[in-house]
Amino acid sequence: MDVVTDDPVLDEATLREAIVHRARELWELRGRLDGHADEDWAQAEAEVRKRFSQPRVASPAFLSVKGQRFIYTCRYDRNCTDYRPGDIAPGQIIHFRVAEGKLYLKLRDDRELETLITDKVEVAP
Repeated sequence: MDVVTDDPVLDEATLREAIVHRARELWELRGRLDGHADEDWAQAEAEVRKRFSQPRVASPAFLSVKGQRFIYTCRYDRNCTDYRPGDIAPGQIIHFRVAEGKLYLKLRDDRELETLITDKVEVAP
C-alpha cells in the first residue's frame, strides 16, 4: 500500500513545537540578548497561531489497497485529521472495510481513514 503525504497533523504538541522554534529564531535575530523571552514568545505564538488558523485547502492524495479479490485505488484529503504520517507503511497489512463506494482503513488508536474509491480492479485468481 502506498500513502502519499508529508503534512504534519496540527495538535497542541505540534503547535507548541512551532512556537518554541519561532521564539528561538526571534531570540537569535535579537542577538541572543536575554530579558525579552516574554516578548519573543508572544510574538512567536501570534505568528504561528495566525499561520495555522488559515483555512486549509483540500489536498488530494491517493493510495492503493490490495484485498483478496480486488486492488482499490482511493483518494483522500491529506489535510484530514484522521491520518498521521507514519500510520501506514508500504506493504503493511492493514484492516479495511468497503461501504457505499468508500474504503475505510483501520488505523492505530481506533482511528479510521475514510477514502473514496476511484478505481477497482479484480485480481486474477
